[in-house]
Amino acid sequence: MGCRLHVAKKYDVQYASIDYFNYLIEEFHYILDALEIDYTGDVYEHDFEVGKEQWRTGMGKLATLNSQEPEAKREIEESLKRVSLTPGRMLEIMTEYLNASDPSNNYLNFSFF
Repeated sequence: MGCRLHVAKKYDVQYASIDYFNYLIEEFHYILDALEIDYTGDVYEHDFEVGKEQWRTGMGKLATLNSQEPEAKREIEESLKRVSLTPGRMLEIMTEYLNASDPSNNYLNFSFF
């Protein structure tokens, strides 16, 4: 059984697969936590939602990483290091997910399956 991360393209359940976080459920949640992005559910949830404004706020933290408080910066860098990502690459991935999400919905709907 696969465990790849998908973002809902439309709320009527069409999924776009962007292949970076496949099989990395906990790691993906840890990055969201480090960026202080709220999501529904718990760190082990396979299906969850993130508000687009929260998502954009997290993207802003990545874009201004050097301006963040030292502890926040360290936590973000450590969460990205777990999956061998730079802040710039993570920002690109987050932009891809945002662009692939349903434009008529205020949430990004994620599912690992």
